[in-house]
Amino acid sequence: MKSDFYDNVRIKFLEETQFKLRQIFVYSTTRCNSKCNTCNIYNKEDENISLDAIRTIINFVSNRKDCIIYFEGGEFFLHPQYDKILEMAQDVDYCIISNGQFTEKIINSVLKFNIKKIAFSLDGPKETYKNVRGIDGFDNLMNTIESVKSKTEIHINSTINPWNTYEDIKWVKEFCDKNNFMWAIQPMYPINFFDNDDKNFSEYIFDVSDLLHNSSFISNTNNYFCGKVYLPCLNVRETIVVYPNGNIPLCHMRDEIVLGNLYEHSLEDIITDNKIIELQKQSLGCNKCWLNCQRMLDVKLFEFMESKYIHDKLEEEFGKYKWPL
Repeated sequence: MKSDFYDNVRIKFLEETQFKLRQIFVYSTTRCNSKCNTCNIYNKEDENISLDAIRTIINFVSNRKDCIIYFEGGEFFLHPQYDKILEMAQDVDYCIISNGQFTEKIINSVLKFNIKKIAFSLDGPKETYKNVRGIDGFDNLMNTIESVKSKTEIHINSTINPWNTYEDIKWVKEFCDKNNFMWAIQPMYPINFFDNDDKNFSEYIFDVSDLLHNSSFISNTNNYFCGKVYLPCLNVRETIVVYPNGNIPLCHMRDEIVLGNLYEHSLEDIITDNKIIELQKQSLGCNKCWLNCQRMLDVKLFEFMESKYIHDKLEEEFGKYKWPL
């Protein structure tokens, strides 16, 4: 890949779209009050990111217009200093990812800190919710959503997993359409940090592309698992993952490679280190995941580039790839 080609594409992309390329996923705590079948983080020992680590993240983001922070866990509202984090983050763009069980905390936080975006996990109606999330928390979540939907922007995150069905996902879509909520879908993935099982996708994956006609990511999910999609990995240069212990892995799927630790260096120093930049570039040929939080960037970038450049030019820069548009 030419040294300046992507940099120039990046500038054009940011100028012409509303999409924020630099996404920072902050796993602020391992504490969780759900017992999801899709994630075993609730079995981990308690670990919470420090306010000093949060401070260096916010310092990194504060002077950039291309960044958004996702605060999650575990359950973000179980971080012992969640209110301090929200106070520190008031001047940057962020979204809270929550199970929605702490209704009073969430209402008070939305009002006090003017939270602009919250994403809640929802994989189907009441019985499915219990089967997937491991607790009888559906009614509580609905109460939370009803209480804050007029006060903040609501996003709903769903997973395709062994414990729900097409009809469950269709129900979530209708719920989101009725309430004008943003909606994202992700197949369950074996991520080390979540300690979830490495299940065979073919045993439970089902096609929901008809529910999201405008989502190239979703419509190509089956294509990816059938080996029909091969996209160069540019997202690893944009996506930053932060664990409660301060470690910054290369990405969600390759956390054996640690770029640095926020208790030892600032985020700015880690991300701008030439050795780290070169390491990220070396991941260009990786096609090992189809994670929404990672590969959505690649989908959007290549759709954008395909509209601006001929395919041969892009393959000259990034190598051969397969992308059924």
